[in-house]
Amino acid sequence: MTHPGVGPTTALAFVLILDSAERFACGKQIASYVGLIPCEDSSSIGGGWDILPRYTHLAMRRERRIAKVAMARKLAVRLYWMMRKAWNYEQLKKFGSYAGESDYGHGVQ
Repeated sequence: MTHPGVGPTTALAFVLILDSAERFACGKQIASYVGLIPCEDSSSIGGGWDILPRYTHLAMRRERRIAKVAMARKLAVRLYWMMRKAWNYEQLKKFGSYAGESDYGHGVQ
């Protein structure tokens, strides 16, 4: 619940849905598991900590529903890494939104 915008209900739902963070190897598996795969390549969405301006910018370039899914996916991946590493929001900010993931994008070395 240390992540901005995540209250007791959202945190509880996330923990109950995932059961154990160790079940998943990466954030992409989380997004797929909870059904947050947008119809566009969201790898171009950079990591920012202020969701509303990022959503507004993305909504101007894409459909609003795609922007909503992309922001929900980003939040789900952040919460996954916080849960897996037992970090609070400040620790996550220190390491970035893709902390713990491979250094290689899309499997390319």
